[in-house]
Amino acid sequence: MAPVIPLRRGFTAILAKRTIHFLLLFVLSAVMGTARADAVLDQAKQLLAAKQPQAAYALLEPLEKERAGEVEYDYVLGIAAIDSGNVTRGVFALERVLALQPNYAQARAEIARAYFLLGERRTAKQEFESVQRLGVPEEASQTIQRFLSAIEDAGAGDKPSWTGFLELAYGYDSNVNAGPGGGVVAVPALGGLITRLNPLGVEQSDDFFALSGGANLSYPLRPQLAVVGSVLASWKLNTQATSFDTSNLGGNLGLAYRRGRDSVTVGLQADSFDLDYSKYRDAYGGILQWTRTIDAFNSVSAYVQKTRLDYAGQQSIRDADRYVAGGAVGHGFSGPWEPIGYLSGYVGKEDERSAGVPWLGQDFWGLRIGGQVALSPQMLGFAAASVERRDYGGTDPFFLVTRRDIQTDLRLGAVVTPWQDNKWHVVPSVNYTNNDSNVEINAYDRWLVQIAIRRVFP
Repeated sequence: MAPVIPLRRGFTAILAKRTIHFLLLFVLSAVMGTARADAVLDQAKQLLAAKQPQAAYALLEPLEKERAGEVEYDYVLGIAAIDSGNVTRGVFALERVLALQPNYAQARAEIARAYFLLGERRTAKQEFESVQRLGVPEEASQTIQRFLSAIEDAGAGDKPSWTGFLELAYGYDSNVNAGPGGGVVAVPALGGLITRLNPLGVEQSDDFFALSGGANLSYPLRPQLAVVGSVLASWKLNTQATSFDTSNLGGNLGLAYRRGRDSVTVGLQADSFDLDYSKYRDAYGGILQWTRTIDAFNSVSAYVQKTRLDYAGQQSIRDADRYVAGGAVGHGFSGPWEPIGYLSGYVGKEDERSAGVPWLGQDFWGLRIGGQVALSPQMLGFAAASVERRDYGGTDPFFLVTRRDIQTDLRLGAVVTPWQDNKWHVVPSVNYTNNDSNVEINAYDRWLVQIAIRRVFP
């Protein structure tokens, strides 16, 4: 999202005096004159008039699930949210008002102000102009014109924006090569012969250092259309088991279209994975994703994806085309810890491209659940769990069974922000993976414990 535009000299002072509330001269009197008696709303209005929006928001926010959809409640909540810094929450509340009363000039003016504060200047300009067409008192019209002038001075189009991060981590990996715990295995195709595995294929533990970094870019083309892209690079360097050092470079580029609460993104993706400083696998393909923000607490999304997998050297027999379709729901809970949760699921198929190796293809499905809570103003806790089942397409020629894997992953951690600038984060985390397979050499478990220091930009 584009940053809020710098205002010309003197305009900041005018806004500071008038936006809390530039509409009070013609808003609160109209609302109070027609609304039903409501002690809570009356108290919130008094707090707003006394320039205490944080207190008004704290009074109204816990009632949102119960009273969302009441025009006056949503309107006053929207004002309190915007003026207390919860601008996005204010937009959601005011959208509910306008859904029921599209010509509610005061609510439309407030949502225009919210878009202005969010840096969405084109949308703000459209809303302010709509308010003027509806007709407002002269004092409010003059204030709106100052906003429009500031928007014109900065250019009507949203500016390109970007975010990025750098992260350095140190940790312990109990199974750097995702290998089985045992060093010997019986091979049914050889009459049950007991075979000793290559030591490099058996579970190895080690300490490691990891470095990663990435960036996201949005370049608006039109008010509702933008070019979006991202790039991510990472390295994991083991202190002793250096044969399993890995690096990864990936990125995507596409178009994002937004209309109202819906957004659609279509993009191309590419990823390159190296093992022991040699090419191991390339992946490239495309994705189509839809997201709807239902309200301040709920969102839903769905996607389809195709990826072409190309393996290097002797591993090329594993080349495949991968298809995935999935969806997710997210829900925010009210309360002091501001918990957020999500649930997602997906199904897919990996078609082997080599002839005569059906045991390398697979059908799969998976579920993920997770969330986060604000443990304190400086600490965010998070947790996630997932399960994936993979059913392979033919009998394994060595173990004489059709392979079936069930992989479970658990993650627990925290994001600590030690300084007020919110640029630096300390991220301790614990990850556990268990892959239960009916082919013995593919069964393993793994613990990964690390602590990372992350710097976000800009």
